[in-house]
Amino acid sequence: MLFFSVHYDREVTKKALHLGIGDAMTEVAETWHRKMLPDHFKMTATARYGYRRRTTKYQKRKRRKWHRSNPLVWSGDLREGVRLHRIRVFKRTGNVHIIMPKARAANLIPPSWDYHIGDEIDRYTTSEESILAEVLAKRLPRAVMLRSRKRTTRIG
Repeated sequence: MLFFSVHYDREVTKKALHLGIGDAMTEVAETWHRKMLPDHFKMTATARYGYRRRTTKYQKRKRRKWHRSNPLVWSGDLREGVRLHRIRVFKRTGNVHIIMPKARAANLIPPSWDYHIGDEIDRYTTSEESILAEVLAKRLPRAVMLRSRKRTTRIG
């Protein structure tokens, strides 16, 4: 989870601030989805993100059936499913949810598993966190400024 604090002028309204935070967090979510999420399906992801080690039996079965051993990929449905997404921003709290309707496999957990695929997909490294923080720091002031600008219309 990415935490941040905002210091703003009194001239900025709360509404403009919340809308600006929502716009900036949408940009952060898009950056994560576009640049960082694909790395979760690469061979280096297990060590990089600290995924739970799968059993030898599971890995043998996966190689025999699908001829691959990429993490978080059994049939490839999850990897393809996360490409389609919709971002939902909760303006008041600044929370962002990335909804991936085709990625149902991340929520299907057999009782014998002691890990959750959805939790593994959500992980990010400290270097990725700093990149996301930079995107937020760059985008937030501009987003708040654009949302707080008073619009006037000329008549005549």
